[in-house]
Amino acid sequence: MKTALLFSAVMLLTGLQGEGGSNQATLELPDVGLALSYPKAWQVTAIKKSHDFKVRIPIDGSSTAADLEIYNVGFDAEKDVWQLSQKGINDRMRREVIRQWEEEILGVPLLLTKVSYTDKSGPKILLTGLMYSRTPKKLMFRLEASPDDFDKAEFVWRETMQTFRTGAPLKPEDPTKKPDPNKPVQQSLPPISKPKSLDEKVEFVKPSVVVEATAAGRKVNIMIPTGWEGKVAEDGTIALTNAEVASQIKVALASTLDSDPPQRALFVASSKTLNDFQKVAKRDESVPAKNKAGAMTASVWRVGTTAQGDLYTCDATIANGDFYVVVAYRTTNAAKIGAERKAVESLLQSMTIEQAP
Repeated sequence: MKTALLFSAVMLLTGLQGEGGSNQATLELPDVGLALSYPKAWQVTAIKKSHDFKVRIPIDGSSTAADLEIYNVGFDAEKDVWQLSQKGINDRMRREVIRQWEEEILGVPLLLTKVSYTDKSGPKILLTGLMYSRTPKKLMFRLEASPDDFDKAEFVWRETMQTFRTGAPLKPEDPTKKPDPNKPVQQSLPPISKPKSLDEKVEFVKPSVVVEATAAGRKVNIMIPTGWEGKVAEDGTIALTNAEVASQIKVALASTLDSDPPQRALFVASSKTLNDFQKVAKRDESVPAKNKAGAMTASVWRVGTTAQGDLYTCDATIANGDFYVVVAYRTTNAAKIGAERKAVESLLQSMTIEQAP
């Protein structure tokens, strides 16, 4: 059985032509019930005597590639056990644990640990993830790159994860459920449906209101939905206003041509906002994903208190091509935060930026 599965995996690594001749290949992971599409430019190698893979991911503008490892692991304990084990392993290896958190993918938890360390080749950032699905094996990945390349590597891997397909809806693992001795144990998962193509076209809708600004010496158009107005200040920042949002939204314009990448900019902005809180009661973070206008959007919402009372904040980035904006919203009005958050989230899902013609 192992030989047959490994042979099947190797066959898939030769690169399957998509409809019309695609630059993508398909990788099936039968033990975890997943299939995915990936660029043929990636170097994917099956690890001998296993159903695991090593991947070299080329990074645009870099002479070095990122390293991705995909494993099928057995784990059915509590989520905290996994996270604590990851922290313990990295502590023993004297690696700095930057952050541990949880997201959701295909309806199941995705347990993530991000660390930094230095080896013989220099500084590295490592992201480890486990899909906490109720399957015979679970998908675990390790993505490693230099600090300068990591944001790009994470971005392309997250885009690839959007192609994941299963043969049946996944369910989260439940360690409290024990196998029924009167029912046979399922030895295989349902056949996997065809993965989504990385080239799948989606119709994006650009907002109609345009705010003209300048970044990296180039004229750009910031496009916002109807009902919003934008005014550029002398220092180049932009104030967005809307009748449904009492608090002003501040927008800073930047470009990857002369500034940090968007994910780094969001981290810096969010860290500064954190200093305004005495206590954070809740934190919601969205991973970079395309919005309705086709721009990449990510955000960090916080709920907490200061010495003066309640505080609600949002830091976000909206990126398209070489340009992006850093959006900042805050309010102390607990009575209006529900409606205002909906309005701000709608803005983030509709807004985009592009170089002026």
